[in-house]
Amino acid sequence: MLSCIRATAWYSLFATILSAAGLILFSLAFDKAMLGFSKQVNSLIPIGSLGVRWPLILITAVFVIVEIFFLLIGVFSTRYFHRYESSQKNVQSISWKILAFRSIVGLSCLISAMLLFFWCLIVCFAAVCTAFYFVFIGATYSFCSFLDTRCFDFSVLLPAINRLLAKKDVNLVFCIEKKEVLCSSENNQLFWFFAALCCSLIALSGLIQLLMCLTSNYTRFRLAAQRRKGEHFALDRAGVMSGSFELSTMPRLY
Repeated sequence: MLSCIRATAWYSLFATILSAAGLILFSLAFDKAMLGFSKQVNSLIPIGSLGVRWPLILITAVFVIVEIFFLLIGVFSTRYFHRYESSQKNVQSISWKILAFRSIVGLSCLISAMLLFFWCLIVCFAAVCTAFYFVFIGATYSFCSFLDTRCFDFSVLLPAINRLLAKKDVNLVFCIEKKEVLCSSENNQLFWFFAALCCSLIALSGLIQLLMCLTSNYTRFRLAAQRRKGEHFALDRAGVMSGSFELSTMPRLY
């Protein structure tokens, strides 16, 4: 029982759970933040919904599936290496040999590094969106503090906005009704943007830990292969030397 617990890839399991939880929470928080932000912007300019639910669901599903596959590789390779160290050379199932193969572990390290780079780009994008919304909500609250019951007409900006929005019907008169939507604390999405950024960093830490676990398994297999190669070389050399010794000690037949 103790050897089974020792052979379990606990670090890989923890990294997979951490990154999967971060991915799911990031998708939920970022989608809610973007929907709230689009609601605020639509009170000024009709740009439609900024929901990114389906792309986030697709990215999360791909990452979670690949991480589960990496977890299986980590479990099989860890147990396979533990059996090798315990001199239990016989492996029962062909899946053990496939998933614990050194080339498969090395390929997993490469794919994990590529996913880590892609997720770093998503983290940077979330950080930029959070910083932009922080500036946006600060400027909005500064503007709303000057607005009581008066209305502001921004029709002077209509030609430029119509050029960007393909001449949609835009009402640029800002009154108290739009203030309730734009400046209400209930519609402030700063918390959700910060929550999404924190969750993306949690997922990033889990992906880094998972890559470290896969790299550690690959390094152990590589060192074990070099050690086996050295043992075979030593045995072959010892065999040659013993054969030379036997030839040198044989009596002459003439």
